[in-house]
Amino acid sequence: QGKYISEKLIERSELLHRLAQLTNPVGLPKGVGKTVEFIRYNRIEIVVDKLIEGVTPNEVGLTVGTQNVTVDQWGMYMTLTDVVEVTTKHPVFNEAVDLLGDAQARMQDFQVYDVLMSGTNVQYWDGTRANRAAITATDTFKALVFNKSRVDLTDAAARARQGAFYVIVCGAQVEADILREAGVGGFTHVARMQEKDALEEGT
Repeated sequence: QGKYISEKLIERSELLHRLAQLTNPVGLPKGVGKTVEFIRYNRIEIVVDKLIEGVTPNEVGLTVGTQNVTVDQWGMYMTLTDVVEVTTKHPVFNEAVDLLGDAQARMQDFQVYDVLMSGTNVQYWDGTRANRAAITATDTFKALVFNKSRVDLTDAAARARQGAFYVIVCGAQVEADILREAGVGGFTHVARMQEKDALEEGT
C-alpha cells in the first residue's frame, strides 16, 4: 500500500555559527604552497629617562615577529540518486544544499575552536585554576571572572574589537550565568545591552 507523506517538513534545529565570523579569512595565491607567514611589528619599549642636552638618546630597536601557519583542506559530499529525486515528495536537492551549507559552517566553527583550545595564554576560570581539568561544576562565570579577564587583556595590550570592548563567545550555559549576574547588578552594561538587542543569542 502507499504511504501518505505530509506536505509540511519537520523543521531542523538551528545552530548559530559565531567563531568563523570573528576571524580574518586569507586566500592563498596559486603556486605558493600551503604555508602562510603572518608578520607583526612588535611594540617597542617606552623611554623612561628624560633627554639631556647634547646627549643622543638610546637607540630604539625595531623587531618583527612572524607566525607561520600551514593550511589544511576540509570537504564533504553527498550523493543523490535519480530514484531519490523521483520518489521523494519534497525538493531533495534544495534540502541537500541547505544541509551541506549548515555542516560547512559548523565545520569552520569547529576548526577555529580547535585552534583556540590549543592556546597556551589562558586564564582558567578566575585565574586560580591550573588547567581546564581543575575547573569544577561550581566555577561559574561571575563578574569577578569577567573583570579579571578584562584586566588581563588590557594589561597585555590586546586590541579591542569594537571601540573599547572585547568579544566573548560562549555556550548557552555560560550565557545564562552572565544574564543571572546582570540581573543582580553584576554586569550592568550587559543588562543595558539587552534592552537594545545588542547581546546576540549564543554569544
